[in-house]
Amino acid sequence: MNKSTKRQKAAMLESLAKSFGIVTRASERAGIQRQTHYRWLKDDEDYKKAVEELDNLSLDFAETQLMKNIQEGKETSLIFYLKCKGKKRGYIDKHIVEMESKISMDEGALEFFEGKAIEVKDQPKLIDAEVIEETNLGDELP
Repeated sequence: MNKSTKRQKAAMLESLAKSFGIVTRASERAGIQRQTHYRWLKDDEDYKKAVEELDNLSLDFAETQLMKNIQEGKETSLIFYLKCKGKKRGYIDKHIVEMESKISMDEGALEFFEGKAIEVKDQPKLIDAEVIEETNLGDELP
């Protein structure tokens, strides 16, 4: 690698640090094309590691700001934190999706599904089905 490329990479890394990892802004400051940055990421493992470390530092900064907002009583930050970190304690948005559909299947498929993944109602050839449990069927279909 020539000295010019080393200087450009160093300038880009410095610009990435100042722009919190925003590539467009950093490449403009460093005077290189965005594609050059992405080529370096692909071809230069040391450069890639340095960029990943900068990404971690930017994330650390954002997390610090989030904690500061929580300490200041900013409710939106608290809710965001709980939705991300408090899932095991029930701090999640639940989405309930109800769906009705008619599906047709042959006798073999009907026998396979009956009592397993769907509850069969009415006609055997064209049925109304209700999902009663999630299952990974894989290649088990007849």
